[in-house]
Amino acid sequence: MSNRNPDTDFVLPVAAIDQGNFATKIAPGRDEHGSIEVISFPSHLASIPGPRLIEMPAGDCPTGVIVSVDNAWYYSGEDVLDTFRTPPQRKVDAQWITSADYKGLFQASLAHIARHHRIVRRMVIRVLVLGLPFSSFSAHAGTLVRMACGVHSVQGVDGPIEIRVEHVIVVAQPQGAMYLAAVKRGAAAREMNIVTTDMGGGTHDWLYGRGLKLTQDRCGTTPSGTLALAEAAARVIDPKLVNNPLALERIDTALRCNKGSVRLNATTISLDQCWPAIDKVLDDTWTQLNKAVDNWVAVDLIHVAGGGVGPTMRMLNRHLAKLNQNFLSVIEQAPDARTANVRGFFVIGETQVALSPSPRTFRV
Repeated sequence: MSNRNPDTDFVLPVAAIDQGNFATKIAPGRDEHGSIEVISFPSHLASIPGPRLIEMPAGDCPTGVIVSVDNAWYYSGEDVLDTFRTPPQRKVDAQWITSADYKGLFQASLAHIARHHRIVRRMVIRVLVLGLPFSSFSAHAGTLVRMACGVHSVQGVDGPIEIRVEHVIVVAQPQGAMYLAAVKRGAAAREMNIVTTDMGGGTHDWLYGRGLKLTQDRCGTTPSGTLALAEAAARVIDPKLVNNPLALERIDTALRCNKGSVRLNATTISLDQCWPAIDKVLDDTWTQLNKAVDNWVAVDLIHVAGGGVGPTMRMLNRHLAKLNQNFLSVIEQAPDARTANVRGFFVIGETQVALSPSPRTFRV
């Protein structure tokens, strides 16, 4: 694809961003086959001296973008962790959404969208759909709308790019996956009671709704995301590993990918010994989920999304089987569960554009 005409605004009807504690996913559009495209990169920024491409440790060309936040320059991309001498510590901060780091990652997401579409000078995004963890939604949805709506300047290859975001929709993150599950079933979904779970890096959220109409007091969240599971396993293997981000990353990957072992200190270590500690974290999550849902008798679908889909399936299979074996037949793993939310955000945006030629800015 050639560069866009620099003298005309490129208008993008819909884009979506799912900015998580550990990974950011972007849906910048659909490909020539109609499939929703997804860009993914770690939720980290690397400090750099100025607006120039940085030299990677191996001499490779970087694949990301450069942003400026509060007069400082940062690099963002799928290879960003390769730029750190010491990888950043993984942590979960409830106030992260109000930080300069979060704003910087949002600017980076816009720059990634511009790069994807080969924008030279100006771009307009008609509707931008953003997600927040369920635990942060009430407190920070308005803040996120105010931050995202308006004109932004990001760094392009040939200089600054102006991006105007006209309308913003903010949703609780599991609503993306829930929306896709409902759309798949068409009109029948309106009469279905659906539980959607989403284990990310920092939190485990769930929604309960009749179709897409949520029952707020049966929705909830816990701080027991995949990081909590990796830390539980690390304490069993060697407590010192809890403060080692490289070790936690390997353990996290092994758990999410259903691997039976992890390679640490030049040794292959079986994870069998870790599962009692991991299951304790999952059991605590189940206790809160079960208390919130309260009555499973009329649940028609349990839709499982998020990067921690493997451990979540383990938790649900263990506990729902004790209630009634038939519940196992209504558990459904979202296709490409890690990106289900951002793809759902994108479809929410498309639906809003189709329903209203002049969409409004709001939170769902």
